[in-house]
Amino acid sequence: MVLANNAKSHANTLRVRRALCVVRVMEDIQIIEFIKELEEQVPKEGAEAKFVEFGEVALYANKEGYLRMALELMKCAFEETYTQADLNYLFSHDSDFGIEHFTIDRDQLKLLTS
Repeated sequence: MVLANNAKSHANTLRVRRALCVVRVMEDIQIIEFIKELEEQVPKEGAEAKFVEFGEVALYANKEGYLRMALELMKCAFEETYTQADLNYLFSHDSDFGIEHFTIDRDQLKLLTS
């Protein structure tokens, strides 16, 4: 009887995990669609940002700049969209530095930084 209850409990746990995975996939798809919608509605024109180094680092951006930055960074969260992320257009020429590379893999980060 105890074994039967453990088996039922395990089966229920597996069903819940599968259901959570399906919900998670749906959420990812919804977020990716939301990113695509934002891409159309948040203009690149007028967006600006810059890093200023003065012993520390400050980030300046106007409203459009912060929105575009958030949008580009959200793309990095998903394998389907991270290669589309680009901040080069956003940082002004007088920015002390920009962000040239995005990576979602620690091994790739090691390659970039070695």
